[in-house]
Amino acid sequence: MREFLEAGQASTAAHRPFELRLADGSEIRADTIAELIGGIIEGYEDAGDDTDALEARVSYAEDHASTMQGITLLELASDGAQEGLSEDDRLFLLTPKDQPVGGHYDGPVDLVLTTTHYEPFTDDERPTGRIVWLDPETETSFVNTLAAASGMQFTTRE
Repeated sequence: MREFLEAGQASTAAHRPFELRLADGSEIRADTIAELIGGIIEGYEDAGDDTDALEARVSYAEDHASTMQGITLLELASDGAQEGLSEDDRLFLLTPKDQPVGGHYDGPVDLVLTTTHYEPFTDDERPTGRIVWLDPETETSFVNTLAAASGMQFTTRE
């Protein structure tokens, strides 16, 4: 079972084993981690098998990485700092999140990437440097890295 709580809303149920507090203070509480992820990814609980579930997590992680990177770039542009980016920085930051990048990134802002585009999932080596990784490999790694990268708090009571 899963419940959504608005910021400051009291729960009528006992605490659930999995809780995710979003940046706005609202919460998703669930009895299983799959139910919790279903509160983030529409239709996740209906995934036919582990492969479908992984594909849903990867797709969401790529979309979320693109959104996070876009916000970072907008903040740079509003500060007038985007012109100071090197050509290499631009290549790293603007490459679509469903494509791998290689090398070392040491730009002025975090680069947001997903782990599943690199070894051991593909033949591509992971880039190094100032990188925030979203890891959709397992349900737990997905929620942990998503929360850490996005100002959310994930707790379990297992």
